Amino acid sequence: MQPGRSSKISGRLWECLPDPDKILEENYYDYSIYRDLLTDPHLSAALQQRKMQVLQMGIELIGDKKQKQRAKTVLERLRIQKIVSDALNAVLYGFVPLEVNYEYDGGELKITDVNEKPQEWFFFDQNNELYLRKRVDGLYYYEKGRKLPDYKFIIVRNEPTYSNPYGKKVLSSAYWPVTFKRAAIEDWQDRVQRFGLPFIEGEYPTTATPTEIAEFEAKLEEMLDTNVLTKMAGYELTFKEPVNYTLDEVYHIIIRFHNTEISKAILSETLTIEIDRAGSYKAADIHREMLGLIGLSDKKLAELTIDRLLQYDMYLNFGKLEAAKVKLRTAEDIREVDSTVEIMGR
Repeated sequence: MQPGRSSKISGRLWECLPDPDKILEENYYDYSIYRDLLTDPHLSAALQQRKMQVLQMGIELIGDKKQKQRAKTVLERLRIQKIVSDALNAVLYGFVPLEVNYEYDGGELKITDVNEKPQEWFFFDQNNELYLRKRVDGLYYYEKGRKLPDYKFIIVRNEPTYSNPYGKKVLSSAYWPVTFKRAAIEDWQDRVQRFGLPFIEGEYPTTATPTEIAEFEAKLEEMLDTNVLTKMAGYELTFKEPVNYTLDEVYHIIIRFHNTEISKAILSETLTIEIDRAGSYKAADIHREMLGLIGLSDKKLAELTIDRLLQYDMYLNFGKLEAAKVKLRTAEDIREVDSTVEIMGR
């Protein structure tokens, strides 16, 4: 069985359910095409702004005294902010597999770390169960893989459905705006280099021979490096300033358009990331409110992740007992809740 183009066929044979994302399908399900988008400064700023809606929150523990004390002990050992940030990557890629690491210490199984794993290592089957993909000679195959061990992974998914258990990816919506923006910038840079700088115009007499003309051209090219030119009488040399094109304005419009599309894909709005272009304070305030609503939606992913982590710890060490639950709170809410554990900044 071959990887890449045969992924659909092997999916049918082995009851694998390939990701229905068309961009991934055309690129042989290589998630690096989405990770590469993160080098775009505007996209990175938009994503960071969205994540900060959750990362700035504190944790409130909900449960009885013993449950909350146990949860506090578990969470204070971990890099909670990193775990929450990794969990929020489900918004970017649709789903995130988080591997939970343990070690025995004093007869207790302690959670030592939680790490995000690449999406291409996994696939969902027709029953929406996640499997570890088969790997041979460094290549991953869409065949019936290995079922994940219990309590070893936490799978965070963004708006999954039965037909698409891989979840909704906001980077899918940003893919073409970023791609077209990069192409425009590359073309822009090329034109600036060609026509945006002063250039040299040489004039030779009509009596010049082809050999003399070639020598003159060579000297002009050499002058670009040395700033020195020797020429025979009758040869003229002038510097020409570039023509005042409106092409620069055209490219600015193109870049702004694609940045706006990127903002819409990530934030569902544009003014909070381009506040200098806002029409009014009221409009900007409305958009900030929209961003806050997105944060409320995203924080549920983080809460479910931490809840699952605490339940793993409780079950593996004490059996089928309920663990504490968490609630992410804003700075205003924290001042009103005494049971908040302020460890989100770690």
